[in-house]
Amino acid sequence: MFGHEESQDDARIRREVTRRLTEDEYIDARDLEVTVHHAAVTLTGTVGSVEQGHRAAEVAAKVPGVAQVIDRFGLRRTAQAAEAVADLGSSPSDPETRTPGVVGDMNDPATLKEAHTNSLTRR
Repeated sequence: MFGHEESQDDARIRREVTRRLTEDEYIDARDLEVTVHHAAVTLTGTVGSVEQGHRAAEVAAKVPGVAQVIDRFGLRRTAQAAEAVADLGSSPSDPETRTPGVVGDMNDPATLKEAHTNSLTRR
């Protein structure tokens, strides 16, 4: 696909969104990835709750220069959810019962991945 270099404005937006998500005490941003193309912010990865996902999108939208926020994240499976599945007689590691796109442990330290891309994202 056609490549592009990240503009200075997109880089500034990505850094600021990343900083704000990382510093927000209500968002577990360890599995979020931030990409920016033409002032459109895309958030991908997993969050701990629906509320965290909404808050992450709101935080990103408040960054000066952001034209649009696209959220493409799923919910992270918690230890409590894994126990509930085990109580039903299934194993979280069983491919038939795993929830696609749900990973992680809520007790891991939070880190945020910044995506550095030189290509357009397919839609």
